[in-house]
Amino acid sequence: MPIGPEVYARIGAAGTAVFARDGRTLFHLRGAGLPQAWALDLETGTARQLTFHDEKLALLRRCPTDDRLVYGIDRGGDERQQLLLIDPSEEHPAPRALADDPAVIHDWGAWSPDGTRIAFAANARDEAHFDVYVQDAASGARECVYQGRGIVSVSGFRPDGAVLTLLVDRGYGDMSLVLLDLGSGRAATFPSVSGTNYQSVRWVSDGRTADGRDSDTDVSSSWPGLTRPSAYDRCGADGRVKPGHDETSMVAVRHSLLALTDHGGSDFLRLCRLDPDSGAVEVVYAADGRDVDAWAMSSDGAMLATIENDRGYAVPRVGPVDGARPIVADLPRGVISEPAFAPDGASVAFTVAAPTVPASIWLWRDGTARPLVQPDSVVDPKRFVDLELVAWDSFDGARIPGWLALPPGAPPRNGHPAVIWVHGGPVSQTRPNFRPDIQMLLAAGFAVLMPNVRGSSGYGRAYTESDDVEKRLDCVADLVHGRHWLAAHPAIDAAHIGIMGQSYGGFMVNSAITEHPALWRAAVSYYGIADFVTLLAGTGAWRRDHRAAEYGDPVRDADLFARISPIHRAERVVVPVLLAHGTRDPRVPYGESERFAAALAERQKPVTFLRFDYAGHGFIRPADRTRIYRAVADFFTAHLA
Repeated sequence: MPIGPEVYARIGAAGTAVFARDGRTLFHLRGAGLPQAWALDLETGTARQLTFHDEKLALLRRCPTDDRLVYGIDRGGDERQQLLLIDPSEEHPAPRALADDPAVIHDWGAWSPDGTRIAFAANARDEAHFDVYVQDAASGARECVYQGRGIVSVSGFRPDGAVLTLLVDRGYGDMSLVLLDLGSGRAATFPSVSGTNYQSVRWVSDGRTADGRDSDTDVSSSWPGLTRPSAYDRCGADGRVKPGHDETSMVAVRHSLLALTDHGGSDFLRLCRLDPDSGAVEVVYAADGRDVDAWAMSSDGAMLATIENDRGYAVPRVGPVDGARPIVADLPRGVISEPAFAPDGASVAFTVAAPTVPASIWLWRDGTARPLVQPDSVVDPKRFVDLELVAWDSFDGARIPGWLALPPGAPPRNGHPAVIWVHGGPVSQTRPNFRPDIQMLLAAGFAVLMPNVRGSSGYGRAYTESDDVEKRLDCVADLVHGRHWLAAHPAIDAAHIGIMGQSYGGFMVNSAITEHPALWRAAVSYYGIADFVTLLAGTGAWRRDHRAAEYGDPVRDADLFARISPIHRAERVVVPVLLAHGTRDPRVPYGESERFAAALAERQKPVTFLRFDYAGHGFIRPADRTRIYRAVADFFTAHLA
């Protein structure tokens, strides 16, 4: 029996696992569209919902000294995140606002090691620039400790609480790592060349002194502005006491940073140790020809988990830091993220999703993994279709990867109608994840091709940067060659191929139907870019320079923008178009779709425009999900089937 789009819209997800301090409870997020915080008793399997907001929770972070939880919510997808605190030990946890100003983005940073303070970045002073604040968690007393320019975020406190690590993000792969001494207010930038990328930056301790005390009294440093712990001269590079020094006389812990970075000109992200004293960078783990996507270390520093990106497939490894770390073989073959060690270091929780497995939480222990938290099953998993990794040659011989899924059963006499689905970003990657809307299309009889055109991440820095500025339309050419490849497939009806995309993927759709109008039968564009000039003028002020680094400057590149903006070629559209956009979108202004729809209608092109009044950059509310799923299914059925 066929299943309606509204059922696929109800498929939920679970993730963001956080162990309680005693390891007996797993806090996590779960739900369909508007996930909330839950607590799972690992001994009894009993689950308890902790929050009941009519908004999506965006994060979940536990205090290091107890089980208090910080989480973030916005209003209607406007991404102006507010921070709240709950104590799950209470029978009915009452949320307490930590940072609540609807006009301001509060970007979560970190708890202090002693659990008394929090640090976050916010654009309260100037919407375009983020400053860093340290706030007393109990009283709410707040101090601005750093005035930033552009996008600044907080990575964490040094284990002694004396230094904050900050990231300044000027655009993909152009970041600075800043260490802020909270006592003196001095900020030092970690030495690196321009164009360096940093992710998942965290402090680690290389060793602890015999008496367990910390000290931060020596303000000298080999690069200016940074306070360092005393007695560094008594430790070797491995954090151990040098011969000839009395271990019991030491009063300092040697702290360093671990980060995913391409520091030194690597084409891929590697897990590296950064020495804040000398500026030295040491590779801890690198995967040949792959990004290391995520990492976690046990609290005692003995165990390490890493996740590699193999052409989109996740490769998780767990084992001793200094020993063999075998691949975790029991997990579904798909996308694995958010590794989190239990307090005893013997278990790791992962968020796992695959084309046939909705996002869920799995637990690794003693070398094996098993599902721990799974969303309610509203569709029989046997109905879900796996993806096949494929590739084709583009106009210049570049090999373009993608994913192909065919509907179950034998194809019709003329082949399956098909939809090419294009990811956003553009610095993003379509991976073998679970998408209810893709499974909905497959169940309705549509084949789906999901390309990773040039500009996508996951294939090295050079590939990611190969669509920048004047090379923007090269990725549209990749899409066209993917369409030719798909049309030649024996199971596909070449005369019935549509296209669909979201955000930057929406631009790709708008561009495809204006640059190559005869190739498509129907098109769906969610919150897509129509004009790069109005995009940069109307996007959130904090994003403007960041996006200009990718797309170009409206003044310097005015002629380019006029050439590549789809709205200037609307008269070339010949296929039915469905546009959808949320009025609270802070990334791609609502006016982008509104103006493109008006331009098409003025030229008597077949266009349908759906407005979502309480939605941002995505349709996540249950009613909105049902509405857009139904609209897409009906649209493609009418024009492709």
